[in-house]
Amino acid sequence: MNIGNRIKLERIQQNMTQAQLSKGIISISYLSKIENGQTNASREVLEMLCERLGLPLTEEQETELIKELKVWYFKIARKNVSESTALYSKYKSIFEEKNDTIAMIYFRLFEIRYLFLINDMEQAKVQIQKIEQVQDLFDRDMNYYFYKFSGLYCYLTGQYPIAKQQYQLTEKLLINSNLYQKWEEADLYYSMGLTFSQLNNPTLSIRYVEKALQIYQSDYDLKRCAECHILLGIGYVKTKEFNLAEESYRTASKLAYQMNDTYLKGLIHHNLGHLLSLENRAIEAISEFENSLQHKEKENSLGRLKTIHSLTYEYFQIGQIEKCRFWIGEGLSILSRNINSQTLGYHIHFTLYDYLINNQFDQYEQFFKKEGLSYFKEYEMSNYISYYSDVLAKHYESAFKYKQACYYYSIATDALKKQNIIY
Repeated sequence: MNIGNRIKLERIQQNMTQAQLSKGIISISYLSKIENGQTNASREVLEMLCERLGLPLTEEQETELIKELKVWYFKIARKNVSESTALYSKYKSIFEEKNDTIAMIYFRLFEIRYLFLINDMEQAKVQIQKIEQVQDLFDRDMNYYFYKFSGLYCYLTGQYPIAKQQYQLTEKLLINSNLYQKWEEADLYYSMGLTFSQLNNPTLSIRYVEKALQIYQSDYDLKRCAECHILLGIGYVKTKEFNLAEESYRTASKLAYQMNDTYLKGLIHHNLGHLLSLENRAIEAISEFENSLQHKEKENSLGRLKTIHSLTYEYFQIGQIEKCRFWIGEGLSILSRNINSQTLGYHIHFTLYDYLINNQFDQYEQFFKKEGLSYFKEYEMSNYISYYSDVLAKHYESAFKYKQACYYYSIATDALKKQNIIY
């Protein structure tokens, strides 16, 4: 990074205009040329500009500090919250007094990743937008982290197509580079596997996860290996390779119990339950779902709602209405304390099931058309449009109301055509 780039970056960091910086020293147009590397200014001019900014004229890369920042980033990536937070406070204090531009960029980049760790998405968005203003000054390494963290932001906010694009830009910078350790390579491949899974492209998801798994196995990283096996299982479910899916989940389960990782246990039992449900093994599926709940913390509202919804579905399918009623109540109880954009879908599910078990088909139909359809369309949940429409169609068919039945069968069929995921 040349001196002109550093001046431009520091000026933007301080919210200073070109007019403010150049006043009494040089013209705005000449400053612009300096910042864009289009001219070689005299040392005297550079000294005056740097003095106004409080920026050392000599570029000090502070290699050791950048190395420290990358160690901090590693701890963030490993989800070490307490240590990451302590180091964040330390480095924040350092950069409140220090104007070293290169180290500052790395701090701001890794700060974005830290904000994801503590789930401060609003501030992360602000930081991404702010640092994006100086992206034209980034070198290859800085761009790598910027694209990767932008991809993660898009993934976490449900913008999966954009996340894919950002990750592919990151991958291009990773290839043929010796800058990055193997754990970093694996972390990117796993993130890409997650993204392709959300985009319902199981083939590419499996390909990237297998790359990540190979690295994690060589590092004996049991936790990440277990996470890879879970994601592989999800991919195999989508390709209807159920034997491979179960094998992946069982392998993940062995690792989770070996580590006594409660979170992973809950996740694995839920996914096993989903697989068994697809194979019409309802009793076994219910056992796995109930086991999953035993391992899910009460604070994990979203995870518990997901499993409770699955239990509601299974009990409804086998006609155990009272059990179904019980789990609807459990779900609504959680929602009474945790209703937000992430949990709204479960409110719709439980309300629809509540109408069904009480044979309130008029209310069911009205609520489905008013709330359910719009929500499921917005989030492209064709599987649920098909499922709940099919319930209505069968109800009208049994009541010999064939016109209404035909209408809802048509909706179910159209949704099924769009459906590229397995319910």
